[in-house]
Amino acid sequence: MSDLTKILFIGNSYTFCNDLPKMLEGLVADALGRTGLATQFTGVGGWTFEQHWKDGKARALIGQGGWDYVVLQEQTRRPYEDTPKFREYATLLSEAAGKAGARTVLYLTWRTEWETDFQAKLNKAYGELGRDLKAPVVPSGVAFEIFHADRKGIDPFGDDRRHPNEAGSYLSACTFYAWLRNESPEGRTARVSPRGGEIAGCSPEQVRHLQSCAWQGWCAWRDGKIAI
Repeated sequence: MSDLTKILFIGNSYTFCNDLPKMLEGLVADALGRTGLATQFTGVGGWTFEQHWKDGKARALIGQGGWDYVVLQEQTRRPYEDTPKFREYATLLSEAAGKAGARTVLYLTWRTEWETDFQAKLNKAYGELGRDLKAPVVPSGVAFEIFHADRKGIDPFGDDRRHPNEAGSYLSACTFYAWLRNESPEGRTARVSPRGGEIAGCSPEQVRHLQSCAWQGWCAWRDGKIAI
């Protein structure tokens, strides 16, 4: 990493809920002992890549330049319910990022708590797109699947059972950390809550479990062990 890595996040509530980008900043600062990451987010709840592209704000922010990475997070179901538009507008945003000197990163999100067969569809859609765009994929959804096998008493969801609570967002932030630094987030701080202080409802042992699941998810994706 350079002295200050700059990331623009483009997405919706799966990103801004609990301020995932700021959680990631806190994890990186803890690792480096200084500020090493600056993030910015643009998005509206439920928005698709198509809406971002047609609205123009995301394009304008990309065009300002100075970003190392542009992270793209699609509306939850569109990757498999309307794959052509998912790919079309992701490609347009990625091309804009490339022209501005930034690398595209895809944020692979998770299934709802009850739709247990949908994660494979998300993995396939994001995996194929990442391959075609030559863009890294941050596999938060894979980390969630590993976590679901043994939650250790942690609830990662809010009341609607699809949006993350602080623990769920922290799991995702740890997966981003694993990708960004290619090292385990185990042992990193849990003092990244947007409320200040520790992640709500998690003991130190549970925090380590979230960190471990994030690292396992990243390694499984990085090493080609997840079928797409």
